[in-house]
Amino acid sequence: MFEGTRTRKQLKAKYLREERINPALLDLVLDPSRQLPTDISIFGITEKDVEQVSIDKAAIAEKIKEEKEELQKVREEKKKMEKLKPAGNPDTAESVCSVEESFVQE
Repeated sequence: MFEGTRTRKQLKAKYLREERINPALLDLVLDPSRQLPTDISIFGITEKDVEQVSIDKAAIAEKIKEEKEELQKVREEKKKMEKLKPAGNPDTAESVCSVEESFVQE
C-alpha cells in the first residue's frame, strides 16, 4: 500500500497521533456515510469520460467471458479426443498430422 516507505509501527503511530489531534477529520475520512462527493472535474475528467470507462469495462468483461467459454469448449474437446485416442497407438491423429506436415515441408 505504501510501497515499503513506512513500517506498520509508524503508520499506527501516525493514526493515533491524528486521532488525538484531529478526531473529527479522521471520522469524516473513515466513515463512508459522511464522506463528501468527489469532484472529479479538478482532474480534467468529465461525466462522459466516466461513462465511457464503464462501457469499456463492460465490453472487456463480456470479451473475457466469451474467451473463458471458448477455452472451456477447447478443453472439453481435448478431453474427448484424449478419451477416444487409444493408448500406445502410433496411428493417432497427432502422428498422422505430423507425418503429413513433414511431407508438405519437403
